[in-house]
Amino acid sequence: MPENSFKIYLADLIHDYLPGNYIVPLNVGLITSYLKEHFGNQVEIKLFKSVEALLREFRTSSKPDIVGFSNYSWNQELNHFAMKLISSESPNTVIVAGGPHIRTDPNGIKTHLENLSEIDYYCMFEGEIPLGNLIEYFISKKQTIKKNLCDQEISGVAYVKDDKLSYPVITNQGRTITDIPSPYLSGILDEFLSSPKWVPILETNRGCPYPCTFCVWGISALDKVRVFPLQRSLDEIAYVAKRSPSPRWIFADANFGILPRDLDLAKQIRKESDKYGKLKMAQ
Repeated sequence: MPENSFKIYLADLIHDYLPGNYIVPLNVGLITSYLKEHFGNQVEIKLFKSVEALLREFRTSSKPDIVGFSNYSWNQELNHFAMKLISSESPNTVIVAGGPHIRTDPNGIKTHLENLSEIDYYCMFEGEIPLGNLIEYFISKKQTIKKNLCDQEISGVAYVKDDKLSYPVITNQGRTITDIPSPYLSGILDEFLSSPKWVPILETNRGCPYPCTFCVWGISALDKVRVFPLQRSLDEIAYVAKRSPSPRWIFADANFGILPRDLDLAKQIRKESDKYGKLKMAQ
């Protein structure tokens, strides 16, 4: 690892003790792409889906500076198990979380962070920019900073210090996803693509104009539809089709088909499916 760089683990944990349809970790892959694009060799990042693999790496190599967890309803308790162990064995490691399984009002955020006190910082909504802001803060300090020693607000990042919530909100104004490089095309997710255990998941746009109360997309912070460049998405489809043995894919778009260009994407899926003969109709 280069001198003065941060060792980071990013974990999208699953309960993998039984066979199942497990998903390629596109979420933490996108975050990795963003961080590598902005910070280069100042960050060294490793991705995990298995809590067993995470803890084995944690215990057999030098301790990470930062461990980040993607937080969903299905893995919060698994995350908490790993957080408690990591915090007890490496108190200086900064614990970061992000993901939709948290209320978005200030009182709800504060309560969540108080209940999961091992978490130092929570990256709200889309994680790339907030975590980038946090890393930028650490770089300015030339070291990681635990929440109890943090001396400034960090845009898009929530933390509780001295019983007070710090959370300067990032708004949609000026936000873009076009500067997040593809973790597929950069090879970051190759280790997962090569195995039939992992189902590829692709994202060609973000946001949803429909305010459905039952859905995480139905909040004002995520209501503007933004697209990744069309050619990038077409290239991703071709890249994944060539490398993944999986007979099924998942698209993470809130409303695939809402945009006219989605027809071009559907044609590309058909083309690559015919070329490699891997994708199968759902039964």
